Amino acid sequence: MSKKRMTLSIIVLISSVFLFVLTSFAWFAISDFINVGNPTIDLINIEATVTLYVSTDDVIYNEATEISISNSIPGTVMYYRLVIENTGDIDIHTEIDLYGFTDSVADPLGSDANYLAGNSLFDVIRVSQSNNWNSEVINNVVLSTLIPFQPSGDYSQSSATLVEDLSLAVGNTATVSFSFTIDGDLAGNDYQNLMLEITSLAIHSVGQ
Repeated sequence: MSKKRMTLSIIVLISSVFLFVLTSFAWFAISDFINVGNPTIDLINIEATVTLYVSTDDVIYNEATEISISNSIPGTVMYYRLVIENTGDIDIHTEIDLYGFTDSVADPLGSDANYLAGNSLFDVIRVSQSNNWNSEVINNVVLSTLIPFQPSGDYSQSSATLVEDLSLAVGNTATVSFSFTIDGDLAGNDYQNLMLEITSLAIHSVGQ
């Protein structure tokens, strides 16, 4: 297969295929703090700010409100950064996950043969992650290896952890960098006309 044909095939595959929807950045809410040895129950407001940035070259970053990859060819890399600042009055633990994965056919009028064969874009997307706060890293790992296997094949309630624990003291700021790469050695015509939807970038924080 010629390189030109491969490129055209993957453009069809990727165009409007990746739909990453951020439900909200207002994920920090009131959390219950219970001192077991004391009958007093306090409500503590966990506060933080989060800013998402996107780049196509890992040099120039622009602020973004969603994560979306479309009209890509094999080898395309999209870079993202999350800047998280603890603006509250207590130290916090933060976990960052990609949540809710659903495979489907990209174009209902096109062939569904690859979908029915069980092929998934899970297997051609590589993920990397690093941050300036701890030693947690993900080095160019295929997305499917980050998600626990589900015998049912239903991954709509599954998650892939990007960062397990960022422990931020009051006033501290952490930067999490992550990227998605369309692996040109893995993405062939057998992945044509597939869609992968990821429901949300879920960021969870609890008080220490």
